[in-house]
Amino acid sequence: MAPAAPTAMPLVPIPVPVPVPAAPIGPPLPSNQQEARGMFIGLLAGLVEPVALEPIGAELSRIFQQSTSLSEEQLVEAFLEALVTVTFDPQHITAEQSVAPFLSVLPLLKDVPERDAQRSQAKQPTLRDKIKGKVIQKVLTHLNQKRAVTTDRKEFYLQAEAFAVLCAMDFVAVDGAVQTIEKLLKNSEKRAAAVTVLGKTVERCKDKVAAANPAMLASLFSVLDSITDKQFEYDIDWINNNMQRTRTPAAAPAPVAVPQPIPVAAAPLQAPPAAAPAGALSGIDRSRAKLHVTKTFQNPALGPGGTFFTLGWDPKALRLVSGGKEVPITVWEQDGTVHKTIDCSGTYVCCVDVETMNQLVLMCGIFEPPSPEGYKSRIAIYDGRPGQNYNQIGEIKRPEVEMTAVVRALPDTANIIAGETIRLMNNAYQEQIGLYDLNNTVKPGSTTSASPVATFNDHKQLVTCLTPLPGQTGVFVSGSRDFTVKIWDARTGPTAVATLGVPQGDFTATTHLEMVTCLDVAGDLLLSGSIDQSIAAWDLRAVGHTKPMAVAGATSIANYHGQQMQWQNGGILKASLDGSPIDKLAAVATVQGLFTVDFSTATPLINAAHAFDANGSNTPKQYSDIKWSSQTGWLYASAGDRAAVDLLEITQA
Repeated sequence: MAPAAPTAMPLVPIPVPVPVPAAPIGPPLPSNQQEARGMFIGLLAGLVEPVALEPIGAELSRIFQQSTSLSEEQLVEAFLEALVTVTFDPQHITAEQSVAPFLSVLPLLKDVPERDAQRSQAKQPTLRDKIKGKVIQKVLTHLNQKRAVTTDRKEFYLQAEAFAVLCAMDFVAVDGAVQTIEKLLKNSEKRAAAVTVLGKTVERCKDKVAAANPAMLASLFSVLDSITDKQFEYDIDWINNNMQRTRTPAAAPAPVAVPQPIPVAAAPLQAPPAAAPAGALSGIDRSRAKLHVTKTFQNPALGPGGTFFTLGWDPKALRLVSGGKEVPITVWEQDGTVHKTIDCSGTYVCCVDVETMNQLVLMCGIFEPPSPEGYKSRIAIYDGRPGQNYNQIGEIKRPEVEMTAVVRALPDTANIIAGETIRLMNNAYQEQIGLYDLNNTVKPGSTTSASPVATFNDHKQLVTCLTPLPGQTGVFVSGSRDFTVKIWDARTGPTAVATLGVPQGDFTATTHLEMVTCLDVAGDLLLSGSIDQSIAAWDLRAVGHTKPMAVAGATSIANYHGQQMQWQNGGILKASLDGSPIDKLAAVATVQGLFTVDFSTATPLINAAHAFDANGSNTPKQYSDIKWSSQTGWLYASAGDRAAVDLLEITQA
């Protein structure tokens, strides 16, 4: 019997997958700082093993770019905590683990390209620059702690290596590194860290060190050669052998001299009208003081286009000086009549000032484009004495100066100071304040490449503003893109005598969190403004204090024409205090308009000015610079969008 045919097995259809929504790319984003810190630690800890840096850099950047639950400041704080925890883990010393992998991810941090581009255009630090600055400050703060020369070097070994790595990555300019190490070497309580830092820096990048500014390098080795502590003999010999040098006796540094005033004879002037003393404006309730526009000046010789960017005031001649982009320098009588137009074709004027002893107008600017000789920046001096017609009588042009952002006269001396960006021979950049002697530069019709008689290099980024301290010869204050405010005395040497708003040398806790944009001083009160929307008031009788006496910022309450609102000013551009007709009442120009800020109380009183765009809208005017005239109590303000100057007076709101 034939076997039965097998029963056919039913076919089971293959299930078709049901489409599901695409999962978000990458792991979930942090919802709070603790989660962010944990995520950052996890990513950074993975760098202990040899791995490709790019994926980790990309994931770190994704967190910064896409997180919506945390502000950038909160993310930066969480990242710094994680980086410090992972990088400076003491177990690395035992395991002979370098800190380099953890720091090597820093150049890969990227913000949203559009946001980075906007910051670069506005000359604000990018996300990477901001983190870089804070990392450097963390490292320097640890190295600056006082220790005995016999201290176990494990206390700072990792930070010393980190400094060397940052120098090798060009995060720390080699000239700045050389000066920092020299400064530490001079202090016996910081010498152990300094010797270790120098050794690690030579080990990591001795070619960079060898290419440093020769004068700075010679000064460093002069200090190194003077050290006799036996604890450092081996280190110093190792450094000298690797740098192929022989120990030589140290040379004493030359003192900084402040020259005498320029010996020029000024023709007699007519006596100006008596100035009203500060605070003498009568009939005004200071809590309701308000500025309003009464007149607008324009130079009829100027065509359309261009803007006035900077103002200077001559209290002897009672004249205003303005300069800017694509416009000549204009000298105005106090009523707005044009006294003189000074041609400065091809120069973007960054700053003007008046040296009052000889009535010299100072100008610094950028060549647009660079001059045929290759110069990129210059300082010019014009003679404003009676009968001299503001003829140019001196000029400073140096090929290594990439930019001169600000120039100021030092009263009662023949000195001027300038904030300069210097290109070094290795194409790195150095920020400095140059002190020039006008006796070397004021020569009718001359151009000179005179070098500064002294330089001051403590700032790590662009020096944006300078102001002398009245009644203190050779003493001045500087503000910078590195968020700090420093006080200097040209008579005592190239190191700042004080840094304001930095508690116990902790440069991660500066009063200002963004670039310092302006300074002004009257009596014992110093003001510093920042793009972070804050303006701080400092008591110059107590410069050792780590906090300002008062701060007005984005959380302050302002009076907007009868309505009380938070002061969302968008960033401080300029502040003017000197010459104010009301004691401690400052005019403050911001991204969102002009205000008066009264610092006579612990809580500053803020009033919006009655200054609106000419198109009939209620849009507040933005001003690029402001100056009080102490003789009249008027405020001059240069329009931020055109070549015009507004005159404002104080009334009662």
